[in-house]
Amino acid sequence: MNNILIIDDLEENLKVVEGILEESGYNTQIATSGKEGIKYCQNIDFDLFLIDVRMPELNGFETYQLIKQNSKNINIPALFFVAKTDYENIPKVFEQGGVDIISKPFQKNELLARVNSHLEIHKQRAQLMELNVTKDKFFSIIAHDLKNPFNVILAYSKELLKNHKKYDNEKREQLIKSVNNNANNAYKLLENLLTWSQSQNGVIKYLPNKIHLKILIFEIMFNLKEQADKKNIQVLDDISENELIYADGNMTAIVLRNLISNAIKFTANGGNIVISSEFQENSNFLEISVKDSGVGISKNKINDLFSIDKNTSTKGTENEKGTGLRLLLCKEFAERNGGKIWVESEVGKGSNFKFTVPIKNISNSKK
Repeated sequence: MNNILIIDDLEENLKVVEGILEESGYNTQIATSGKEGIKYCQNIDFDLFLIDVRMPELNGFETYQLIKQNSKNINIPALFFVAKTDYENIPKVFEQGGVDIISKPFQKNELLARVNSHLEIHKQRAQLMELNVTKDKFFSIIAHDLKNPFNVILAYSKELLKNHKKYDNEKREQLIKSVNNNANNAYKLLENLLTWSQSQNGVIKYLPNKIHLKILIFEIMFNLKEQADKKNIQVLDDISENELIYADGNMTAIVLRNLISNAIKFTANGGNIVISSEFQENSNFLEISVKDSGVGISKNKINDLFSIDKNTSTKGTENEKGTGLRLLLCKEFAERNGGKIWVESEVGKGSNFKFTVPIKNISNSKK
């Protein structure tokens, strides 16, 4: 629900505007002075400001400039209440950064039309900014993370081509393994980039079906066995034999595969990982858990794990590399299935990644 701050020194104006907006489903906060409005902005996040131009002490323009000193409010649009005959202040609205005028006396249809329009513009602008962040993230990954393994592949393959006859079998095998490992890293990165790109462009369709969870996890664990065996990690499946879910099989598999692979990456040699599930009370969802005995995550990093504009790529316990895309894919597909994803973790005590999937056919606006 959109939060709208209304600032006007006249209570009758506040009541009229507040009544119109709340009747239309908006969440409003009223302030009878610029100082009071500024105070509310410190603790509440707003999506739109409605400010009267003519107020004592701080006028509307001064109030808006002080509100914008808080960086979180810089891009929040402001509409100003201006009397139709106030020819002096009408042009000032736009000079001071306002996006529109609401004429006094208020007309319900005009007020709602302007508020609806600018909230939609603000929403689209925020989405565009997020797309630009996503694009920048892709460029960063391609320029840095993809470049590194190819540099190693090129260097070692050149070395092999030039001196392979001079090296003994052990040295040749060592170089070949390095080339192969870096080729695999590059392939996994490209695979995640392609999957993420397809999800954003709508290429991957949401196709829910009944899924036997035990069988799905068995197939994923089989494919990740080599990765776990290299670190002597035991992956335990504690899922009930007859556990059924109703979700997109491919999306659910991507979430599980990435969570289990990440757990292996951040669990030390000889550790363990447990995959379990339990029904959420009074809901149609099953909660699936991937719990490891790994390094854990600090509190200040947990909130950034599922955000594309934060660099969350971290090396594993044996310097395994990653891009941070895995958890973004997990969030994307957990939500496409109608569920959610979160993590409980403490440094040195492992992590427990949890996500929910429906057990029945439910309506899903994100299909």
